[in-house]
Amino acid sequence: MTVEERLRPVEVFKPEVASLNMGSMNFGLYPMLNRYKKFKYEWERPYLEGSRDRVFKNTFADIAFQQQSYTVPDIDAGDIKRQIWKTILHMVHQ
Repeated sequence: MTVEERLRPVEVFKPEVASLNMGSMNFGLYPMLNRYKKFKYEWERPYLEGSRDRVFKNTFADIAFQQQSYTVPDIDAGDIKRQIWKTILHMVHQ
């Protein structure tokens, strides 16, 4: 998803405040494959499998572009410790 597509709801709805995630993040939905064996749509399984290699890109240029709106950013730096543990647990269970 492009930064323009991600910013579209802000442009349309013009909220006073919106979340602004700082930096890029791993975004893996593939563990859901262990929970669900049947899918309603043909695209669902490949989409979840593909999330092993998916990164939510949020570069300094993306953040600067988002700051062009008049919406006040609610800066979210996340919980670094949680991300580190999540990565360690993922590596251990592979």
